[in-house]
Order: sequence, then structure tokens, then C-alpha cells
Amino acid sequence: MSYGLIDDHDWFELYIDNVYKGSPRILLSSITQVPDGSVRYVFNNRSAAGYDNITAEGLLCVTGTKLLDSEGSKLKTFGYADLVNHRWIEPRNAQWVTLGGKRNGTDRVRRVLYDAFCIDTKARNSDEELRAQIRKQGKTTEREYGK
Repeated sequence: MSYGLIDDHDWFELYIDNVYKGSPRILLSSITQVPDGSVRYVFNNRSAAGYDNITAEGLLCVTGTKLLDSEGSKLKTFGYADLVNHRWIEPRNAQWVTLGGKRNGTDRVRRVLYDAFCIDTKARNSDEELRAQIRKQGKTTEREYGK
């Protein structure tokens, strides 16, 4: 993976809700569907203070397991960006962690990604369709209250 991660030209800021304080961003060119059916992407969960927290992640839309009225989607972190030494750090014992479906509000940021990536319990058809759905989730100043 190349390391021009802080260059803002391909980062896209997501809209979470009216009260969310951070500025989560996704690297549009990194969004890719892989043969196992998951969607891989580079994500920056930028804090409200402007600190970058960049990870390489995967989201699996459905696992065939129902969990608390969700489709059983899963999330995995494949690497953490070390911005000082310009390298990726692979997590120890990385596992797919159950995220749940779009009804699960415990991780509001990943819920936005789930809504953009997943339709009818599987990932959208193409990388470009995935990117188009992310663009619809973009941060704008013209949102209705509560949307």
C-alpha cells in the first residue's frame, strides 16, 4: 500500500450525525471488494482535535448468523498507520469482530459504512458503486435535523 495517506485529494469526509464531534474520512481509491465478499478500505477516524487515526479495514456485510436482529456483519482491522515512521503496523491476532447490522447503533461510524456498502445482506456490485454510495454519505452543511 502506498504511503501518501495524509494528502487530502482522495479523502472523503463522512457525515455521521448532527452531534458527532470527529471528522471520519475514507480514502476513496482504497475501496475495493475482494473475493471473500468483504469490502476493504483505508479509514481515518480523525478526532475532533484533528488527530489522525488511520487503519486498513475490512467490512463483511453478512456472515449467515443472526445476532440481536442484525445480519451478523463483521469488521476486521488489517493494519494501523504509523505516521511518524511511514509504515503499516500489523495487529497481533487480528480477527473478524461481529459488528452487527445497520440496526446496531453502538458504532455510529461503522454503521454509516455498513449503510453505504451493504444492500440485501451483501456488498454492492462494483467498486465504483461502493464509492458512489460513500459520496452520498458525505458531510454537507445542508442536512435535515436528525438525518
